[in-house]
Amino acid sequence: MARDTTTEPTPTPSSRPNRKHRLVRASALAVAIAFGTATTFMAVASSAQALATHSGGHDSFMAGMHGGHSPDEMHAHFDKVLTEAGASNAQKQQIHTIMKDAMNAEHADMQSFHDSCSDEL
Repeated sequence: MARDTTTEPTPTPSSRPNRKHRLVRASALAVAIAFGTATTFMAVASSAQALATHSGGHDSFMAGMHGGHSPDEMHAHFDKVLTEAGASNAQKQQIHTIMKDAMNAEHADMQSFHDSCSDEL
């Protein structure tokens, strides 16, 4: 008597993810997009608010770019840092001259940029 040992083929796993897996992946993607959008909005919104608040003119815009500090406050802080670093008076004067020239050039570039933006509108 021969034994009938037929085995049924085991089902092969589908290459397509099942419905639950697709739902989890879609949910994770939606959360990642929402998180990225919220992060971008928070990073940009404060800068946009600062620009809108300080768009009254060149001086107020530049003060806004420097954290709302006046040039005198910034100069005093910079002088304090140089003193703590042990810079001599001659070195401080040279550094202040270099920084003043650099800041004037930067302010002129920024003003030129903003003027070119307003020309396009």
